[in-house]
Amino acid sequence: MADLLPNPKRRRWPWIVTAAALLLVGLAGLVWPAGRDLRFVGRWSFTPQGRSTPTAIFVLNEDGTGSSKVPSGTVPSPLFWSTKGNWLFFDDPVQSDVRKLGQLVSHVAVSVFGSCFASDVEFVEVIHIDPNAITVRHAAGLGTYTRLPD
Repeated sequence: MADLLPNPKRRRWPWIVTAAALLLVGLAGLVWPAGRDLRFVGRWSFTPQGRSTPTAIFVLNEDGTGSSKVPSGTVPSPLFWSTKGNWLFFDDPVQSDVRKLGQLVSHVAVSVFGSCFASDVEFVEVIHIDPNAITVRHAAGLGTYTRLPD
C-alpha cells in the first residue's frame, strides 16, 4: 500500500481567473455606450424646415433610452435611440424578435448601401452637428433639432 502515489494537486486558479475576466467583459458590455454618440444626449425640440414651431420634443438619455412627445401631448412615448456613422436611429422599445431583426437589417443596409429600403426603425441622416443644434435629413426633408435647457 505504500507504493500508492498521492493525488496530484489540481490547479483551478486559471479557470477562476478566466471566468472572472469573462464576467467582467460581459458586464462592461452592458454599460458601455456602444452605438451612441453622447453629443446627442439631452432635451431637443425638432422643427422641420419651413415651419416656425417645433413638432416634437425628444429626451435622449446616455443609456440609449429616451422619450418623444408632441407639444400638445401629455404623455411622452418611450423610445430607444442609437447612432452609426452619420445616421441617428429611433425605435419603439416594445420590440418583438422580428423588430430587433428589422433594426439589425436597417443598420446593415445603411452601412452597406447608404440607405435603408424598408424597416420599422425610424432613422435620420445627420447633416451637421454642433452643441446646440443638429441639422438632419429625414423622409420628409430637412429639419433641425435644437437643444433645450435641462
